[in-house]
Amino acid sequence: IDSENGLIFEYDWVHKQGNTTFVGKQIISDKKKIKKLYKIKGILKPTDHTNALKIEWTFDGYPLIRCWGQLDITTLEIIGTYTQNGSIERHFKGKRSDALIPDMSGSWQTVDSENGSTFKYNWIHKQGNTTFVGKQTNGDYIINGMLKPTTDTNALKIEWTFDDFPLVLCWGQLDITKMQIFGKYTQDNNKSERSFSGKRI
Repeated sequence: IDSENGLIFEYDWVHKQGNTTFVGKQIISDKKKIKKLYKIKGILKPTDHTNALKIEWTFDGYPLIRCWGQLDITTLEIIGTYTQNGSIERHFKGKRSDALIPDMSGSWQTVDSENGSTFKYNWIHKQGNTTFVGKQTNGDYIINGMLKPTTDTNALKIEWTFDDFPLVLCWGQLDITKMQIFGKYTQDNNKSERSFSGKRI
């Protein structure tokens, strides 16, 4: 997460315990459709602190982009710096997604803030994953959802769509400590928005 503007960057890393190198991809996605995958190569080095490693990674085909910093191996958090043009440096913080995104599986209920209509869901999700699937049990409608970290470690951005109703979209913010959602939904491609609240039941 960029410390100045809050931009979020997601990665999928491949690493074997004990190795000083790792590889992976930076994933740029939009509404479950992956737009671009940028290949990266990284290196880990010991420091004077037993709980910390130096970390650095670069992007294949983009030699001026470089990320580096310190990785806390107990909390799996990174504090670092990156540059996109070889000169201007920006700061970021990072954390492994399984620490940021808990398991959201189970029964959920949303309530329309205006008319009190309730909708029940059953979600299937694995800790750390940025996507989930499920059904709205009122009508057995299949849904596909996405979770994204925010600058608040206790909150996630959440969004889901319906396979049978492409114009219906639900989105909002999920409090992972209270398992509550405050959001909006539209039934006609964003022409009119309605508010809702939700919680795991």
